[in-house]
Amino acid sequence: MEDKILSELLNEYDRKISESLPVNTQLLSELKTKKSYSQLKKLRRNRLIELAISSVLSLFLFGYTYYSWNLHAIGWVISCVIILSFSLFAVSSCIRQLILISKFSLNQPVIENQKILSRLQIYNIMHLRMAILQIPFYVNYITIFSRMFFAYDFWVHTGPIFALANVIFGFLLFPFIWWVFKKISYKNMNIPWVKYLIEHAGGKTIVRAMEFLNEIDVYENESDVPESQSDKKNS
Repeated sequence: MEDKILSELLNEYDRKISESLPVNTQLLSELKTKKSYSQLKKLRRNRLIELAISSVLSLFLFGYTYYSWNLHAIGWVISCVIILSFSLFAVSSCIRQLILISKFSLNQPVIENQKILSRLQIYNIMHLRMAILQIPFYVNYITIFSRMFFAYDFWVHTGPIFALANVIFGFLLFPFIWWVFKKISYKNMNIPWVKYLIEHAGGKTIVRAMEFLNEIDVYENESDVPESQSDKKNS
């Protein structure tokens, strides 16, 4: 008789646990999703700042390219176009990432938010790679900005030898930068300097947001175990 009562109590206990698990899972999912979203807010803030700076810079460069074209200064036009290309890419990259972040919702399935974060990782890597790829063209930035903002002609005041040395150094630097460009990937996060660059380019916030969502999957998979055990007991 006591065994029967104990068995009924255990079954009732299992039933209550099974009923409470969906509620607990939902609450945990909402909490983890909110934590993921709070991480993305940091990235959104940084990208908004970068978008504003890149947009203003692109306008200045476009105007100066047009000004140089009217002066038939082909060398200045080429330098402006190179920098403008990188600047416009930064603008488009920021916009794409901001659109993805805006699609992240607390009310949609976890799998949809995971897809958004995966695409955000890809765009973030592209963003970082293009930033690295600009380094060999540093002399273009020096010449254009010094002339555009300070009316200082880098080529005239430094002399042809110093100017040519900077151009040659930029070309010699390109193979190394291309190697770095190819190395930057989430699969190479085990390399300390790659991990450092990705994390400081916004990758750390994306990884943390992804980890919070992955914890939801782990909890939901574990929460299925008591239900299956309860079914066996009841059978």
